[in-house]
Amino acid sequence: ADGFIEIFNSSHGIPEKDLVPADERRERILYSGSIGPATLTSHLAQESLSSVKFDIAGPAETEEARQMLAELQRRPNVNYLGVLPASELAKTRGQYAYSLVMWNPTDINQLYASPNKFFETIQAGVPPIAAPHPQCTEIIDRYKCGQVMADWEADSFSKAVTKAMRLFRTDRRGYSDMVAGCLKASKTELKWDIQFRKVVSRLPGARALTGQPAPAV
Repeated sequence: ADGFIEIFNSSHGIPEKDLVPADERRERILYSGSIGPATLTSHLAQESLSSVKFDIAGPAETEEARQMLAELQRRPNVNYLGVLPASELAKTRGQYAYSLVMWNPTDINQLYASPNKFFETIQAGVPPIAAPHPQCTEIIDRYKCGQVMADWEADSFSKAVTKAMRLFRTDRRGYSDMVAGCLKASKTELKWDIQFRKVVSRLPGARALTGQPAPAV
């Protein structure tokens, strides 16, 4: 509708020269964020994913979450990094093949969740494996920059991860194309100046203040 503007969160981009080349990535998947039922982290404990290596970083703040973390740590393919500051995550994120983005859609906030880490992973050139949250799906479909789960169930998570890792292991060109999609999204849309122009185009007198014509939205 004309009365609405869709704004995408945009983290600080990483210079392209500093990105880890696609063929030098570690054969591991990163999950960073809160651990517990709200973020579906129990999906990582599936036996069907025993050959996939995961690194997880984040807090387990409830007894249920701590039990979930303990179960994950018993699995030989899961490595817990602890709670890392954002600066350290930013330094290491680009080394991974993929990064996980998912929340249990128990309410409207969880369904439409699209916080920093989704955009940070794209701007690090690391394709996200995401649950089908609307904005995540929109960006991934537009730029072919990641893998979207069919739904939020454990089996769909397993299938999406397996498909993504098969691509990483056997189709380097296909994986490189996905990384290129991340870079295209970062350059053409996921930048704050581009997002601010959407707002400027709707503010009376804002074009005169900026001295630049606002693009059509």
